[in-house]
Amino acid sequence: MFVGNKATYPATDPAIRAYGTVVSSIARTGMLSAAATAYFAPDPLSPLADEAKTIINQVNGWAVRRNDIAHGRVGTIQSRPGYLLYPSLYNTKKHPIGAKPTFLYSSAELNDFKNSFVQIQKLSIFFGALLLARPNHLPDKDR
Repeated sequence: MFVGNKATYPATDPAIRAYGTVVSSIARTGMLSAAATAYFAPDPLSPLADEAKTIINQVNGWAVRRNDIAHGRVGTIQSRPGYLLYPSLYNTKKHPIGAKPTFLYSSAELNDFKNSFVQIQKLSIFFGALLLARPNHLPDKDR
């Protein structure tokens, strides 16, 4: 996002390739936060700097739900109708022995999550377009 390069196939840009080696969401957003801090250092009061922080905070806020979905399992339970997404048995924090799972998501809840993820994606794409629209794609100091 902050390298000023459009990602195309094959994605051979070094920054894009390096970003792909980082596994966790929090580490990736940490990389983006550090890049944003450096990118906006010449103009820290830029509204785009604030927008970058807002988007990164939203991504971090939804990371737990994303992990619930990615690592959960689908099944039925007696107390609720239909299929539900709940923690995997190996997730000892979210599926403790002798206790109820920490989450049971219905398709309605999963659809709400999807809508939130799509909204963050749209904000991110729009933000990237705003960055690309900046002259030379670089902060004023580096022109």
